[in-house]
Amino acid sequence: MHSFFPIGEQAHWQTDIVAQPEIKQWLFDPMSLTAKLKQVSSQFKLEVLGQAWFTPKDHTELNFSEPSLIREVLLYSQGQAWVYAHTQVPKSTIDSGNQSIANLGEQPLGENIFKHPNLSRANIEVAAFDLSSRVFKLAQSLNQKALPSTLYGRRSLFKLADKPLTVTEIFLADCEIYD
Repeated sequence: MHSFFPIGEQAHWQTDIVAQPEIKQWLFDPMSLTAKLKQVSSQFKLEVLGQAWFTPKDHTELNFSEPSLIREVLLYSQGQAWVYAHTQVPKSTIDSGNQSIANLGEQPLGENIFKHPNLSRANIEVAAFDLSSRVFKLAQSLNQKALPSTLYGRRSLFKLADKPLTVTEIFLADCEIYD
């Protein structure tokens, strides 16, 4: 496991944000981010930072009131870390026929859930992350190009046949949304 795990997703989540149109276009794009990154570059790679089970008692940032699997990864495009992703999956979601989510390894979650016949997605929420955030400290440790003063991210509640999971994706400094 990476020394930063779990980083979490603590932020002021909202339904809109003041940002450049190019940034908002990425934030509110409804398609799979994995698919979008693969369109941008054939050099897609995923690195698992950590994956473990947490209970609400052990981890106060859980989105669910039951034990949940937390998985954090970096998504690479063009040889650079572009996205930090944080996923929370309640035990009941995995136990209801979604065991493959717990065993993804180096496979992207998006490739798994966007194929699900009963996938639904709630409204995308967005947030800004400043220099004091844990994800900003992760970006600094990755020796990214000149870091902007703010990183932007999005969070979605997905349901697989009415069973929930949350996915948070934060765009790191090397991502082309900041160009």
